[in-house]
Order: sequence, then C-alpha cells, then structure tokens
Amino acid sequence: MDQKEVLIEFLTNRLIDYYQRDKRTGKSDDSETKYINGIMASIRILGFAENDELEEGIKAAHLDVFKTSYEDRKIAQALTDGGEHWEFFETPAIHRKHQYQLIPKARIEFFLAPELPHLIPNMEGTK
Repeated sequence: MDQKEVLIEFLTNRLIDYYQRDKRTGKSDDSETKYINGIMASIRILGFAENDELEEGIKAAHLDVFKTSYEDRKIAQALTDGGEHWEFFETPAIHRKHQYQLIPKARIEFFLAPELPHLIPNMEGTK
C-alpha cells in the first residue's frame, strides 16, 4: 500500500466513524470536523487527490452510514421534524439568512496587493 492509499483509507475510516457518531447522537463533533478538514487539506496539498475526488469519498461514506444522500437526509429531517424549519423553504433564496458573514470592502482591500483590485468587480479605483 502506498502513502496515498494509506491516507485515503485513513480519511474514509474517520469519515465513517464521524457519521456513525452523528447518527447515534444526532450531534456533530466540531473538533472532529476540523480534524477531518485538516486531513483533506493535507491530501490536497500532497497532490494525492483533488476536491472532486474527496467530495466523492465524503458522499460514499455518508451513503454507507445513512443509506441516503446528505441532501435527501436533510430534506427528510426538515419534513419530519414538525415543520419548524419550513420558513427556510418558504423564504426566497435571495432573502435567506446565511451562516457566513460578508467581509467589508475595506478589509478586502487590506488583504489585496495593490495590483489586484482591478480583478474584483467594483474594486477599481478604490483605496
């Protein structure tokens, strides 16, 4: 077994354990999520796999444990939980609250090199 196979197998086993724990407890472990993300970043950095290959592995591990896709499982949960999440589906996508926070334009400029603002729409001529 080469290093790539060992690392991919290790990731697969961690994903299966993670999903089994989630299935048992109904809760995801934030530290384990970060650990798995670190493993996937290492695999990408080492050139052992690309994002799409890793995504397929994640989907396969989820399917192995839950016997359904992630999207189908989330929809089924929303439909069977008494409707407490229906407002998410009733609200137009453009008005939905997202879990991410937009970075103010001034902070973006701070991180960009002076020659890059022309690459981002509405950033030309800003200082």
